[in-house]
Amino acid sequence: MKEKKFTYLLGSTRIEVKDKLGYGFNCFTNDLWTYKLGRTWMGRRVILLLIFKNEEVAEIMVVKKFWKY
Repeated sequence: MKEKKFTYLLGSTRIEVKDKLGYGFNCFTNDLWTYKLGRTWMGRRVILLLIFKNEEVAEIMVVKKFWKY
């Protein structure tokens, strides 16, 4: 999955992100929120990272890892 798919989240507040994606296992006050999107055919985890600055989503990254985040 690409970051382009989640660009609609840029500039969203924590409440708006929670309404669209749910809480997951994120602490509401953290500046880094993670969401597990799935797995690749090799078993790597696909993880969405949302970085908040000034109470809005400032950066979006999709990473693939074998280990937990």
